[in-house]
Amino acid sequence: MHDYIDKNAFGFIVKFSAALIFAFFSTTFAAKTAAVFFLSDTEVLPAPLIVVREEALPTTIQAVPKRSERSFAAGSLEDHIPSAGKFIGIDLVNMELRLYQNATLIGAHKILSKGKPGSHWETPSGSYEVKTKEKNHFSSIGRVNMPYSMQFFGNFFIHGWPTYESGKEVGDGYSGGCIRLSTDDAETVFSFADLGTSLYIFDREEQIISTLGLALSDSVELASEAYLVADIQSGEVVMESSAGAKMPVYAITKLMTAIVANESISFDKELALQDGEAFSETFGIFPERMVVGDLLHLLLLNREVDSASTLERFYGKNNFVDWMNDKAQAIGMRTARFADTNGISKENVASADDLFELSRYLYVKKSFILGITRRPDKIIEVAERQFIVLNEHPFVGDESFRGGIATDAQEVGKQSMLTFFRVSVGAEKRLFVAILLGSENAALETRRAIEEVRLATASNTF
Repeated sequence: MHDYIDKNAFGFIVKFSAALIFAFFSTTFAAKTAAVFFLSDTEVLPAPLIVVREEALPTTIQAVPKRSERSFAAGSLEDHIPSAGKFIGIDLVNMELRLYQNATLIGAHKILSKGKPGSHWETPSGSYEVKTKEKNHFSSIGRVNMPYSMQFFGNFFIHGWPTYESGKEVGDGYSGGCIRLSTDDAETVFSFADLGTSLYIFDREEQIISTLGLALSDSVELASEAYLVADIQSGEVVMESSAGAKMPVYAITKLMTAIVANESISFDKELALQDGEAFSETFGIFPERMVVGDLLHLLLLNREVDSASTLERFYGKNNFVDWMNDKAQAIGMRTARFADTNGISKENVASADDLFELSRYLYVKKSFILGITRRPDKIIEVAERQFIVLNEHPFVGDESFRGGIATDAQEVGKQSMLTFFRVSVGAEKRLFVAILLGSENAALETRRAIEEVRLATASNTF
């Protein structure tokens, strides 16, 4: 087992060595390589190189399409109540579960616990349905019995007060993400619900976040086949073109893979690896097991290692992809459709509008996944060896960069890129997302979009 290096010295060595590595890598190797670089006692997995071509701005400037007046801001729970049939409304702000029959409220029950906000096990929001019903479900994660359990997505259930195998009740506090009721109330809901009963989980107070009303100049033309740039907090779209068109999204698919893996497997769960998975095929390293959290870092930061195969095998590829498509519908990605977990297939399609909904879900509910995509590197210990996984996103190191994912044009011919960036608006910080699909040079065009937003916020009076 290698010893850990002093953090300050290590950070300097990482940055200096990474610069030398990339200079050597870019001038010596034109093709994709699986080389492992050694850094003292720690090995570095190189990030595949994405080149930002410094092209001149077009001499004839065309106007940027005018921003949309529509807003993506979430509606209330009441907006989702159907006019006919059974419906379960779950209000995580007021901690109340409500039962409706033909749009009429017939019962309300106090929610006693939910997943801790901001944690890996935060209770998901969105539209779901009752998938399973069990009078007693044993949770292999919490090692507890959950009476009157109704699964609605992955590891998440509505259920009564859980007990340990000894029969002792669990204590008060946050749940592991499930919606916990009293056992009597859970029995009432269990009797009301059928398999397939729809439900909606609302989890944020209605806050009026003012739109900025940015007056964009006509100084930038984006050549991407489709794009959307928007304020993630207010939902105001400031730049768009063909935002409703379905297009291949390639590596952006991995963001949904990460969400589903976290919500249906568990961030801390250890998975067995098979030959050809994760490090083994590329580097000749054969670890027996890895935790989901490390696999997610590999998935989102570096294409040299195939961790998607390990994650999908937990349920089987077809079942895992079904979870991805269910989740897409649950969070409002109406036209999205996924075909694999690693983003290779051209049949992974979505519109820029869909990807904005995905971005909002990441921002509101899964900020730790954004945190993974923002970090410049991650040390992972595998088979008693330490590796530094380098982030491949071209904006890593930019102070405005807040996360995202990119596709290498060498792999698919066209680039897709999703980038969160922060802009100062007076004394306030606002978060934007730039989504580009079908681009010849997504990094350069994203940079242009960011600069355009910065200029507009600097020139406007708010």
